[in-house]
This record gives sequence, structure tokens and C-alpha cells, in this order.
Amino acid sequence: MNRPYDDERYEADDVTFYPIKDGELVLSLDGADTAKGSSYLFALDVDIPGSYSVTLSAKSDLSATAQIPVTMFTTGFPSAVFTFNGTNGEWSEISHPVNIFSRFLVCRLYFGGGGLTLKEMRIKLVSQMQPGEP
Repeated sequence: MNRPYDDERYEADDVTFYPIKDGELVLSLDGADTAKGSSYLFALDVDIPGSYSVTLSAKSDLSATAQIPVTMFTTGFPSAVFTFNGTNGEWSEISHPVNIFSRFLVCRLYFGGGGLTLKEMRIKLVSQMQPGEP
């Protein structure tokens, strides 16, 4: 509703669940398709609900004036936008906070621009949700 039709559909078999054990996960993104308009779909199995830091490691052969946005959606809603500049082939990292308060979380990285090569995503617990918090 109130948005253009999106023909991008996923089957349940397309989703791989990755466990976040003891509040930490390093997910290799080597070989992920980062072409403009593409998506990378995955799910998290979280043992500790709370606030997490999500760090993407990437590089681009584009010049420093290039801007390459990567949006992280969690359960269909945008949670963070990682905007990389061209790095002339050098690895760069951007971190954003993301709240994860449910046991299972379906995530999608959407690539709004092309020219990016991903290395990995690191997810690390920053603060645990306390009993009685919503």
C-alpha cells in the first residue's frame, strides 16, 4: 500500500538462519550480489534480546565522491542505512545500532547503488533487554 509494486519475492527455502550466540555473530558476505537494486536475505536466531551494533565491512573501486547506500530491513521495516563512499579499493567499516527484541528476526540488505564489494557483517550485543521492558 502506498508504494510501487515490488516483484521481489522470497521462498522460505531462500532464508538461512544464523545463530547469534553469546551476543555475537560474524557473517561472511563474500560473494553477495550487491548490484544496484538487489537484496541479500537472511534471518537471525537471537539468544539475548537487546540493542546490537551492526557493522558492515565493504570496499568500492569508485572515487571518494561516490555514495553507495545499503539499507538493512528487519521484519520489513528499515532499521539502518549504511552509506559508503567510494574507497578506491580500501576496506571500510560503518556501524549502526539495531534493536533486536525477538527470538527470530528476518533481515534484508537492500543495495540502492552498485559498485560495492562486501566482506562481512559483525553483530555484537551492546546492552541486554532487562526483564519487564517492552
